[in-house]
Amino acid sequence: MTLEVLIRGLPTGNVLMVHPQYVHYSHDFARDKTPFLPLGLVYAGQILEGNGGSTITYHDSQLHDITERDDLDRYDSVGINVMGTQNIAAAHRLYTTLLDMGVNPDKIYFGGQGVEDLNAEEFGRIFPQSNLVPRSALVTGSYWSHSIRDQLKKFSEKDLETYLSNELTLLFSQGCKYACHFCGAQTSKKETFFDTKENLRVYFDTAKQLGINGLSAYATSLDFFQQALKGGNPTKLKRQLQDIVEVQEEYGIGLRLRALTRADSYMRAAEDEDLMGLVKKAGFYQFGFGADGAANVRLLRAMHKGTKDLESKLLEAFYHSERNGFTPEILYVFGIEEDTEGTLQETRDLCVGLLNKFQTSIYRGFPAKNFIPGNFNWTRADWKKSATRQKLLDDLKHGKDTDGD
Repeated sequence: MTLEVLIRGLPTGNVLMVHPQYVHYSHDFARDKTPFLPLGLVYAGQILEGNGGSTITYHDSQLHDITERDDLDRYDSVGINVMGTQNIAAAHRLYTTLLDMGVNPDKIYFGGQGVEDLNAEEFGRIFPQSNLVPRSALVTGSYWSHSIRDQLKKFSEKDLETYLSNELTLLFSQGCKYACHFCGAQTSKKETFFDTKENLRVYFDTAKQLGINGLSAYATSLDFFQQALKGGNPTKLKRQLQDIVEVQEEYGIGLRLRALTRADSYMRAAEDEDLMGLVKKAGFYQFGFGADGAANVRLLRAMHKGTKDLESKLLEAFYHSERNGFTPEILYVFGIEEDTEGTLQETRDLCVGLLNKFQTSIYRGFPAKNFIPGNFNWTRADWKKSATRQKLLDDLKHGKDTDGD
């Protein structure tokens, strides 16, 4: 089987775009307590409809039971966005449910970061006879400037009120200059910015319609301050921030924002008072600092994060952020292959130390998933031949993974 066999173009005609359930829910439907607007699905829907060959309808399995639909036969295609690798199992459960409801697998299309790095054999074993939509089919020259305005009109007022009452995703930028081995995102790529101003206006117009006076959002940048580093262009970042400030002033609606950053890029940005003033004015209140490997230089090297003293840089960044009214968040991926009992203890000591020293700080730890589609390890020859990989793919194929583990 070749990848070309799987790619049969984009879904056309009447397309039902479906967001899978929360990853840790079982087969039985349960309404999510904190549902978010499935922005990746909505953005893809806008691209498909903008191409002129599709009419889009949405179904969000966070809020509505797909098995209660009695109109699946009226759709020519079903599109499913797999947001990340953690969503593959949930997407597979949705796939088997659709098959049980009589949908032909060749009408089902999958796209998104979670599946885009599966090869043909892997994709075919998990989602037999269905279609893979590659990133290249969607990311055209106009990709970064699409507006979701027309797509939000397709949701009910009740669902929109639910989404806007929770944290939204603000399309800000994608791409990261670094290439950490554990990461499955778009690494080693130049940062490219979205039309943040237009899509923020869409959110604010919807908020005014619903009588909502304040919104919270997560900005999509993989390293928010990377333009402040050598070779970057801080003016690009300032323009984006100025747009956010202007839209808030235009609508009179407040915005609370958070984002991810590296400690070194944050400290470089901190030298620019104008930049940090715009950050504050735009509504940023929290930054998640990638602390992975900071407890031990050997781990930094293994993660391909460099060999500099990240721990001292984190301390500088945490001091600065608290003094300037930002909440510092400790983001730590632990348990990579090179970890030992000793390095895990060092990691614990570092994180507990940060929590004790910085009273407003928040800890978010993530056990490493060393082998995921999209990261360096997934392509290793020994992993491809391993029994663990075979079991993983077979478990998904047969639907044994009911908890998304």
